[in-house]
Amino acid sequence: MKIKRSLCFLACLAIAMTAAGCAQDGQSTDGEVTTLRVFNRVNAEVSYDGDNAWLKAVEEAAGVKLEIEAPAPSSYTDKLQIVMASGNLPDIIYIFSNDSNYDTWSKNGLLMEIDDEIEKYPNIKENISEDKFNMFRAASTGKIHAIPKSNTNSYWGYVANKAWLDKLGMNPPETVDEFYEYAKAVSTMDPDGNGNNDTFAISPSGQTNAGASIWDEFYLLNAYDLFMIEERLGDDGSYKRRQEAEGYYPYLEFMHKLYAEKLIDPEFFINKSGECVDKFLQNRIGAFSGHDGNIKGLFGKESTEKILSDYEYYPMLKNENGERILYQTPAVWGAWAVAESSENKEAALKFIDFGNSEEGWKIMNIGKEGVHYTTYNPDTKEITRTDEQSELCRSEFSSYTSLSVTHLGQPAYISLCDTPEKLEKYNNGLSNYLSQTTVKEIPSVVAPKLIQLKADNPDLFTKMDQMEIQYVTGEITLDELKEYINNEYLPKTEEAYAEKAELLKAE
Repeated sequence: MKIKRSLCFLACLAIAMTAAGCAQDGQSTDGEVTTLRVFNRVNAEVSYDGDNAWLKAVEEAAGVKLEIEAPAPSSYTDKLQIVMASGNLPDIIYIFSNDSNYDTWSKNGLLMEIDDEIEKYPNIKENISEDKFNMFRAASTGKIHAIPKSNTNSYWGYVANKAWLDKLGMNPPETVDEFYEYAKAVSTMDPDGNGNNDTFAISPSGQTNAGASIWDEFYLLNAYDLFMIEERLGDDGSYKRRQEAEGYYPYLEFMHKLYAEKLIDPEFFINKSGECVDKFLQNRIGAFSGHDGNIKGLFGKESTEKILSDYEYYPMLKNENGERILYQTPAVWGAWAVAESSENKEAALKFIDFGNSEEGWKIMNIGKEGVHYTTYNPDTKEITRTDEQSELCRSEFSSYTSLSVTHLGQPAYISLCDTPEKLEKYNNGLSNYLSQTTVKEIPSVVAPKLIQLKADNPDLFTKMDQMEIQYVTGEITLDELKEYINNEYLPKTEEAYAEKAELLKAE
């Protein structure tokens, strides 16, 4: 078997296949074992160098040979582009979203059409709803070319260093004004105690085609009524592009103010995806935009004692009406495409089908009993692990490795809450969040003209992203930004977004 760093993905998958009695799916007609090549991403903590108990169990159980290449999330997008242009595609490819790249690959015949295949695979059909499939209907072909990875809902707020809040004598911010005071305190009152003013409130590391982005600070966006603004209609049925929303310029001006006063990490614009979490754990920033899943991630990286004392998860900031509103589209975490050039299409689809079965979903998300956990209660989602088992899990698999996070809408367990104390804290944090937040479900639509516009005119959108960052960092004036938006961006995107508005109104 060819082992690359990230074999974790199919490690889980293969265990699951045998558990459901489908190990023979990997067998060819002449008794040869089918080799499935997979391109996926995985976090850096996972390693397959040396002896890996999970991987061994997978190979023995699955009856398939596995070749997995899975770069870290920070480099995945760039490496995916290289793979898709190589002419030598893996059998299964992880696709992050229905964007212009996905549409182009679908249109160019690189990805298999699966519309007529869904009925053949009962677990896929049962576990993935029609609205989730429609999120991956390519605009140019009108066909579905990837199988969504069903996910839990993400309850966006922010994660803060509670130890710093306590040291500063501050409550967690609930409004923009309170957040500003918090940012000043973090940057000037030495919360890490090293004698230097070298800490900052935040370090944005969302990603766009232009690099870092300021548009993943969802807890702040709610205060300006900008959260998922382009994915929804207003309460009056109107539709606005982000640049047309009332809170757009006030939000940018606030970010500009934070940067000018050295309250935001001055190097944020060179961040890679998720780098804010690393800086948070290094005690360089006091908070980062996150959801309950990020809390679970932290829980898996730190001791129970540190989790209980240092970190906390808080709801979004309040808007001008004192509300916290979370808008949610159908919950997916990317999708799995099968290459049109694959000689193992049926085996690949059976593999994905197993990942959506109850037994496959369970073993892919929690590992092998007796090796990766000791006990598991499917009703309470409580799982127990020894310290050694917890460490083994961190080094052998992660949430990136499963084909489906949920089965019939439910997660296998509260990921990485591997002690009763962590689980209790997680549940209390989520209950507190939901008690203060209004959750609104909104549809997700595929707008063909917008996808085509992004494919044909990438510089238009890249320049928009770049100029927003340039204004925040003081490289251009607000008037220069407005001139580009009013004279270039808005006129050239009007027709495409008008189509999207009509599609949303039709839902």
